[in-house]
Amino acid sequence: MDKSFSVIFDMDGVLVNTLQALFDIYLNSLLNQGVQGNREEFNEMNGPHMDDVVSILSLRHNLDKIQLKEDFSQLHAKLYDRAKLTEGALSLIKLLRQQGIQLAIASSASKANIFKILARYKLAQYFAVIISGEDVIEAKPNPELYLKAKSHLNTALVFGIDDSPLGVISMRSAGVCPIHFLNNEIPPYAPSSYHVNTMGELLPIFEQHCVLLYKGDNFSVTEIELVNNKNNKLIGKHWQSMCNEKLYNGKAVLCHGMNYSELLVSPSDYKTVLFILSQSVDLHPLPLGVSGVVIDDEGNIITAQRASETTQYPLYWELPPSGSVETIDKSSITNHIYQELNEELNIQKQHVDFTKILGVTYDRIAKNYDVLILIKLNYSANNSKINNEYKDIKILNSQQLESELTKCIFTPESHIKLYLTREILNENR
Repeated sequence: MDKSFSVIFDMDGVLVNTLQALFDIYLNSLLNQGVQGNREEFNEMNGPHMDDVVSILSLRHNLDKIQLKEDFSQLHAKLYDRAKLTEGALSLIKLLRQQGIQLAIASSASKANIFKILARYKLAQYFAVIISGEDVIEAKPNPELYLKAKSHLNTALVFGIDDSPLGVISMRSAGVCPIHFLNNEIPPYAPSSYHVNTMGELLPIFEQHCVLLYKGDNFSVTEIELVNNKNNKLIGKHWQSMCNEKLYNGKAVLCHGMNYSELLVSPSDYKTVLFILSQSVDLHPLPLGVSGVVIDDEGNIITAQRASETTQYPLYWELPPSGSVETIDKSSITNHIYQELNEELNIQKQHVDFTKILGVTYDRIAKNYDVLILIKLNYSANNSKINNEYKDIKILNSQQLESELTKCIFTPESHIKLYLTREILNENR
């Protein structure tokens, strides 16, 4: 298993199966003051600290705040005495730790209740970091809880598992890859990168080469200073060893990941990118690229097979175009896709109906981040023509593409682009 990631678990509704019990506490606490609760409001309240929940509900329903907090507290006190681990949680935790994966807990619950569960099931030894609601000022959906847990982990890629929509918002804002844990009880929240019903579905996500780090376009691009690189001498030596290949040291952009819904980037150059890609160890920051999926006016999608000389995924099929980013701001990154579209597929900007950012991926094999962009054409893709970066091209309708996906090997990112594109197209029907 690739060890270049960490995992943060929420507790209630994820590690321990308390969702129904929490719903009953919510219903009974409101009913004590003559108010009938409902599942929709409970889902809204699932995630924040108890004090925040009491404040919102007492104001919304004109309730006695002191009485409401007392009712919640009394019922909560008994909750963790009978709470059981979610099926499959213990075996997953043990497996991840055996593989050397760092684990953390980030929960709005009190530290006492968290440790009550950890002590009962002898779990404390498996978690390097435990952040409770008492350790932060702001509750979910503020990212503070997950940011604090993430700050103690030393991997660039961090997965988070939470059962509440507010938790998904918190994880996304913290730059944590959000997995919505449904446990067959709640509907999926669209902005989550992934959603699962069981613990057994998590491992295949952790093992993916390319991960959907952030879904959607609701992020900004922020330039930060690139700290003096201790590898500068090694970068120079590596560049000199490759100079006989007549390479040009052009501009490049390095990505540090995401924080507070900001894609953090720094200007760099091509020789630094080449050095990073040549290393067997996981270096950060990593190169930032742009990657498109092209749909023509009849709904056909362009696929192309990479040339054997390409450095990443040679002879794999993909959804072009793609390329490295050279400028920092978000609009320039979006506009860069037009350059790649022209160079790789001979399609001019005037033939594009619209573009839409789909999200941000992190590829652990290719060692890069990509901004994914949907490109809708206003004419036929049959007019496209590949350059020497590709060996072959196919223009496919949806049924043909499904067949090709089973016959040919596509880059991991292509599957993510296709999944996101389908979501967008289904929304617009």
